[in-house]
Amino acid sequence: MAPYFDRGNFETVMDHHLSTLLQAALNLTGADMGTLQVAIGHRLRLAASHGFGDAFLDFFEYVEDDSCACGTALATGAPVIVEDVRTSPIFAGKPSGAVMLAAGSLSVVSVPITTNGRTLGMLSTHRRTLAVPTPAALARLHWLSREAAGILEGTASGLSLRALDVLARG
Repeated sequence: MAPYFDRGNFETVMDHHLSTLLQAALNLTGADMGTLQVAIGHRLRLAASHGFGDAFLDFFEYVEDDSCACGTALATGAPVIVEDVRTSPIFAGKPSGAVMLAAGSLSVVSVPITTNGRTLGMLSTHRRTLAVPTPAALARLHWLSREAAGILEGTASGLSLRALDVLARG
């Protein structure tokens, strides 16, 4: 039997699983848009997105500082919840705030993807309305961040991947 991952299809399979997980996050939280980033050293690189145009994707392709929710979550190692991008000190007077508003993102939640004290990436959901996640929605994002860690480490089970496929279909 051929291995599931090999050098020829690893990136394609990884991209599929990360995109599927992101879609599951949107379905489970009711968010309008989202991103999943992978950590490369002390910065984040965009790996999957849904609902954003090119200007947003170009601006946030790499995040290296705390001038946005995902960068702040990377710096602190803790989830960041922004109820109103327009008034948040994280975005105030910064180019990232203008890009967020132009993309229609009024609120955002960024949850680090971690394992064994290492940050592997970031899962962020965005809404076109002012919002704070319910405790249940935040718990789902934490669960999905753990699943994302399994995908990024190559330890996700087949059952877990199939469950994410079902959740992504809504």
